[in-house]
Amino acid sequence: QLKHLSRTFQVVGADPGKRELLVCVNADTLSSVRYTSAQRRSDTRLLQHAKEQRESTPKELQDNIASLSALNSRSSYLRHQEAYFAKRRTFLHSAIAFYRRKWQRRRLWERHIRAQKSLTDFVARLHTLQTDPHVPMVLAYGSWGGEIGRAHV
Repeated sequence: QLKHLSRTFQVVGADPGKRELLVCVNADTLSSVRYTSAQRRSDTRLLQHAKEQRESTPKELQDNIASLSALNSRSSYLRHQEAYFAKRRTFLHSAIAFYRRKWQRRRLWERHIRAQKSLTDFVARLHTLQTDPHVPMVLAYGSWGGEIGRAHV
């Protein structure tokens, strides 16, 4: 059916991966566009935000949050869930007071905007694979290469 569609549409193979979140290949020209997780981390400034978060979070709150990792909120045992919620309740008010600050909400919003821009930029680069702007492009999503990110030849 893809062969039939390729007469009326331009088919571009889209292959998901681990390092490359998406690799799109035009089988006609063998040109490709990659969107990697490293690029997404860079675009969203993930490491910078994590560092700023660590530096701005009070040590006591960091320790309390870290102590929750020893407990399990999704356990099938009621007493394990009770222990998790009891521990969380001991510092919940200070955590809410810290995380509801305007600065925190602004950072989350900025990260969301950067993630959207990163994806929009990838879609713009995806349009470079289109050889004829008058022919609609169809993304065929799935495993398209014998090796990750390489087109079948």
